[in-house]
Amino acid sequence: MRAFLSLAVTLTALAACAQPGPRPIIHRATCDPIPPDSVDITGDGIADLVICGLAGVTTLDKSASVGMCHLVVRTLPGTHLLSSVHPMGGRIIRGFVRGEPIPALDGVPVDPAEAGLGMRIPRHAFITGEVRALTWSQAGSTVSAAHPASMAEGVFVFATAEAGRMVHGTFRLRTDPKKRTVRIRPGKRNVGLKPVIVR
Repeated sequence: MRAFLSLAVTLTALAACAQPGPRPIIHRATCDPIPPDSVDITGDGIADLVICGLAGVTTLDKSASVGMCHLVVRTLPGTHLLSSVHPMGGRIIRGFVRGEPIPALDGVPVDPAEAGLGMRIPRHAFITGEVRALTWSQAGSTVSAAHPASMAEGVFVFATAEAGRMVHGTFRLRTDPKKRTVRIRPGKRNVGLKPVIVR
């Protein structure tokens, strides 16, 4: 009897050791926010734009995250991007494509909400905001390939204060979907005296 009880206790102990329990799910977070990277596009030593990550991910549990991930370029205080009136209301930042004219910027308001324009809605205005550069989706541990956002291929026009005066310039985004990186390539400075055709 004693041998039988020893055998039963030993088998129970071995069975308890052999049960690993629920296996931990190793989840590689694919929409982790990247560290923000500020960019000085005017060369005056003051950051004008910031590149950062943005995620719209719904997580039911670690194995069932679903959503969209983006790399965006945002304006920092004092810098504005040229926008136009959106057909559905509000404003949208413009990315001008090859062959499209950038309008003369003389008289284009910076932040029309504060410009005291009354009921007049200007076609173009400089506003604060962001441009989506790269986008990809996530479903659980499956991640789609990143691809440039629809307006990332354009030329963007900025207005920023430099040495007490407003200066205008252009920049393009250079995206690398494989590495999920975005670089800002400064373009022409002091645009805006007359319309310019994007080349």
